[in-house]
Amino acid sequence: MIIDFHAHWVPDALASALRARNIPPFIAQSEAGEQFHMPVGALPFDNSYGDLSARMARMDREGVAMQVLSLPCLFGLDTRPLAEAQPLLDIFNHATASAVARHPQRFRGLASLPFADIDLAAETYRHARRELGLMGAIVPINYFLTIKGVGAIAPLLEMANLEGGHLFLHPGRRADQAEAVDAQGTSRYADSLMARRQLEIQHEVSGAMVTLLWGEIAQKYPDVTFHVANSGGTLPVVVERMDFTSELRSHEPVLPSKRLRNSGVYVDCSSMGPIAITAAVACFGAENILFGSDSPIYSSVWQQEALRQARISEAERAALSHENAARLL
Repeated sequence: MIIDFHAHWVPDALASALRARNIPPFIAQSEAGEQFHMPVGALPFDNSYGDLSARMARMDREGVAMQVLSLPCLFGLDTRPLAEAQPLLDIFNHATASAVARHPQRFRGLASLPFADIDLAAETYRHARRELGLMGAIVPINYFLTIKGVGAIAPLLEMANLEGGHLFLHPGRRADQAEAVDAQGTSRYADSLMARRQLEIQHEVSGAMVTLLWGEIAQKYPDVTFHVANSGGTLPVVVERMDFTSELRSHEPVLPSKRLRNSGVYVDCSSMGPIAITAAVACFGAENILFGSDSPIYSSVWQQEALRQARISEAERAALSHENAARLL
């Protein structure tokens, strides 16, 4: 049975509040049905996001034993101004805690934090761990693009280390960053917004991995588990080049490929294809990879099929599908 560490949801109470908004994130009716409008693009929105009974029935059909629920950072809510975001994040966190309390065998939950105020984000993390019973929080990955960015959220990292728990680093911008689309809906790209953003996001994920690994962030916060989305970005296909460059020029005492294997950082396999999963296992080692589907934005069935087709052993498949997650939980 699958344990899915990269699964999202929008509880009904939050969806109702988002229908009353007219700036991203918001939900609005279209000719094709309801759409969830993000800072970049829109997604079809239906009861698969919030109806727990329908979700559990689908999980049963698809062989998913448990999901770790979170609100995607790319939805943009956690980096909105504090007065706007905080009431909506409170709705999400309390609804998630309620879902976990009602179905503890099927769900764990990650808090969404107000990154416009890092001290409040740290306090919200403490509350989520102590009072709400959530296992940790989701964090926009762009805070990990540089050591300076990590320093900006030091109060949160220190609180997480004090309280223990899990941090899921998911694609998403910092509170001080401009969006890819401005308030008038104009893209900063001259060609394909979607293609450019997919490449850019994977580059950001890779940049965060470099910060985590070379900055030894997991070692500095030993009572936190770190989990990075999307198979660590493009690292699996560039690490060999990094090794050759290191041997030729910088002569680092630890080769990049060795550092990736002993980092204390998990990645998930929400990379949407067997080639990426095969590369990730070769790069990070199967013991460091969690199953992730990005459900319900994408289908768990797609990711399970990619896992079946990946050129890895049955023991490695079992590690990715449930053993690593069960050990971490």
